[in-house]
Amino acid sequence: MHRREFLASLASTVGMAGASSAFGQVATPKANFNGDLALVNANIITLDPARPRAQAALVRNGRIALVGSTAEVRQAAGRAEIFDAGGKAVIPGFVDNHCHVEWSCMSGDWMPSLRGVGSIEEMLVRIRAEMARTPAGQWVVVNAGGFPDGVAEKRWMTRQDLDKVSTDRPIMVLLGIHASIMNTKAFEISGYMSPNDTSARWTDGAQRRGTFVHRDAEGLPTGVASEVWDLIGSRYSTDQYVSAIRNRFKPWFSAKGLTSITTLPNVAPEQFKALQITSASGDLPARIRHSPTIPHAIPLDTLTKVGWMSGYGDSMLRFGGVKIFVDNGGDGMGGRDVGLKWIQQDLENTLRQCTANGLQAIMHVVTPQGMTMALDAIAAARTAHPDMNHLMHRIDHLTPTSIEQIRRLKALNVGLGITAPSSHLPASPQARGGYGREHRYRTLLNEGVKTCLVLDAAGPGGNYSPWRGVANVITDLTAGGMVVGGESVSLDEALRMWTVWAAQMNGDDDRGVIAPGRLGDFAVASSDPTGKPGAEVHNITNVATIVGGKIVYTA
Repeated sequence: MHRREFLASLASTVGMAGASSAFGQVATPKANFNGDLALVNANIITLDPARPRAQAALVRNGRIALVGSTAEVRQAAGRAEIFDAGGKAVIPGFVDNHCHVEWSCMSGDWMPSLRGVGSIEEMLVRIRAEMARTPAGQWVVVNAGGFPDGVAEKRWMTRQDLDKVSTDRPIMVLLGIHASIMNTKAFEISGYMSPNDTSARWTDGAQRRGTFVHRDAEGLPTGVASEVWDLIGSRYSTDQYVSAIRNRFKPWFSAKGLTSITTLPNVAPEQFKALQITSASGDLPARIRHSPTIPHAIPLDTLTKVGWMSGYGDSMLRFGGVKIFVDNGGDGMGGRDVGLKWIQQDLENTLRQCTANGLQAIMHVVTPQGMTMALDAIAAARTAHPDMNHLMHRIDHLTPTSIEQIRRLKALNVGLGITAPSSHLPASPQARGGYGREHRYRTLLNEGVKTCLVLDAAGPGGNYSPWRGVANVITDLTAGGMVVGGESVSLDEALRMWTVWAAQMNGDDDRGVIAPGRLGDFAVASSDPTGKPGAEVHNITNVATIVGGKIVYTA
């Protein structure tokens, strides 16, 4: 291959140059989010220590020019558009550091959901219909759930069930993102049919690790496997992702007050191209930071050849770095399985390479073993490249339980992203024993660990809200919440975990606070959270979203 051909191929792979589709060719984002807006008659929670509260803010050319009283802002407004908040609470726009925008939107438009279908037999009928609509040569993919108790047969769907639909076409039934049920053809393609088969590989050629396949007495797959979602590869086209983002982003993301999002693409180049196209057209009205999953979406060696560093781009679309799955936490059927996806030396080499190239690594960790592995790898990278200690790598999902590991996070300048619990409050006894109770929010903040809350939205429906996360982390067990033993935080701290602290973890000092010079991004709440118990904060909704002085959503 000639050098010119190689570079063209590489650009197409990473999806940031020459992105084209039926929707046109993209060079740089063109949508204008540099508006002039006078936000008046508001109850503004600024998160600025110099001025914690205000009535109004003036945005000029996308940035805040004045924070003060309604009279002051009206006097200075000139021809700026007036937005009367009607006395409602206004906060800086929410910053979500861990999301799957493309996958969520696509699953709402192009991936049929069988959740709620009452029997396996009826599911097979619908899967057969979806296969008829799926182009030849493509995977047949649906969402489902409810096994075993939620279906008439009171059992799990099996490989043999799906073989009744087809033995020639690969079929994947997604149970969320981390577990799936597949037919025989899919297992054959994946390299997981035989327990002795070692042909399953990542995009960089390395042997796959961390997948758990349930097998029968003869060693053959029963159907359920964990961590195989990426096998469907380029199942969906750029145009399908573009269409889905245009249909779903505003009602599912803008409607929640999200103005800055880190999304974690798992397919290249289709998802990369779709982000560019929709950002350019204004159909992606948020500040997007994209960090592709390695090696699922793209090999690290390929990515580093381009030469991007974290932060490359503009205020609306930036390259963030990479996402790395260190482990998985389950076997897909309710059991626990460490499922480490790396050997220690390989992960250390990867972190050294990321650090040397200025790439922030966001590391998926859900087990104590994975936490130790991730911290050891980051320590090796810090030792190898002490001049890059300012580059904040991040561990998402699991909170260390020992004070020693918490202090190690701080010493290594590692940020922590915690998937925000969203249980209804007061929490049920079952919820109080579940996800969220183990997080040591207060200890993390007291020890100086940069901590943010994240949605980790990865499916259809848009049934999530930052306000639910705020409610849960400010409410301990004694008040009907889930947070144990003095580990709850204040309202101010919870809001900072969703705004300014989240932004700082990406090196973004231009957002998360309502103050002159910052970006004009706001979320307007249905009521003021100040002084309210968690059960009332949980019910707060977002009624308007403003990005760069442009109103992008109103209820």
